[in-house]
Amino acid sequence: MTTPTKLLSSLATAASLALSLVTVGLPGQVASASARSAAKTAAGGYTFGLLLPDIFVPRYNTQDYPYFKAEIAKLCPTCKVDFQNAADSVTTQESQAEAMVAKHVNVLVLDPIDGATAGSMVRAAKAHGIPVISYDRLIKSPDLSYVVSNNYSEVGRLQAQALVAKLEADHAPKGGGHGIIMLNGADTDPNAVHMKAAALPVIKASGYKILASNDSWDPSVQSVFMTQQITRFGDKIVGIYSMNDGNAGAAIGALKGTENAFNPWPPITGLDASIPGVQSILDGLQYETTFNDFRLEAKAAAIAAYDLAQGKPVPRSPATIEGAPEFLNQPQAVTFGTINKILVQSGFYTASQVCTPLYVTVCKAAGIKV
Repeated sequence: MTTPTKLLSSLATAASLALSLVTVGLPGQVASASARSAAKTAAGGYTFGLLLPDIFVPRYNTQDYPYFKAEIAKLCPTCKVDFQNAADSVTTQESQAEAMVAKHVNVLVLDPIDGATAGSMVRAAKAHGIPVISYDRLIKSPDLSYVVSNNYSEVGRLQAQALVAKLEADHAPKGGGHGIIMLNGADTDPNAVHMKAAALPVIKASGYKILASNDSWDPSVQSVFMTQQITRFGDKIVGIYSMNDGNAGAAIGALKGTENAFNPWPPITGLDASIPGVQSILDGLQYETTFNDFRLEAKAAAIAAYDLAQGKPVPRSPATIEGAPEFLNQPQAVTFGTINKILVQSGFYTASQVCTPLYVTVCKAAGIKV
């Protein structure tokens, strides 16, 4: 005997089956957006385009891409990441974006060379129904679906504070023509603009004069500039504000390559906590680097990208920028005494990665178990 409960259950099952047949899209029917997403997953997963800006900064190819790819694989083993690096060419990045739109990637994760001109890439993607995540560097566009970055204003402030504190602790002279050289990032990069805007008030309030500054992420450009300033100012240079480890390395090379005797050696800041930068700190050639945990940045981008591909809402955020929700990673200043705690104990690096044979002794002095 069929009871009312059983009858209702049978009708519900039939309705569910009918709905599922409609959802996957039978021949001759128009599938909904959710149906197309389901079919895409069944056919082998989503494809995520990842466009990164340059090769001057090692993190992009060696950390951001591998971390993002690994996080996507955790979320969706059948999904793919189409990765390209524009090698600091806006034209190349525009072509790469056009190619990814033509391939109909499900989501485009874009770290722009020029945050202003990249808005056209976002518009083109949106016109084809492709959501765009602004990654690391901000894109000036009202059409972004999500923003993943680091707190670069705080980066600039931390760098300047570390530099000023070291100069004051060393009693570096403020008058008599002494001062600081600034090696900034490219002025087309919004991150560099924010860092500079945050660093300048700290430096100016300290009483240390800025002798000269230059804007470029290219270490070869900064090396030439730094050599010129050493010739011009000599040992009047008491400190170097460098926005990243690449530019810090250029400054170190220039200082080593001159006949000027720098005693004491001027403190130099940096960013990215790269292995060369960390080892320069161990050598006493670089004073500070600023650490943004790229693992968190890549994970946030992967989660948002996967949600967007599925048509789901992106993770909630208390902050928005350019009208889009924003994930903002918080930086930490790293000096000799904090390398172990911040970079090794956190698992970002292993001791063997930092403490290669030439650095074993000094690593022990820094408290790193080798």
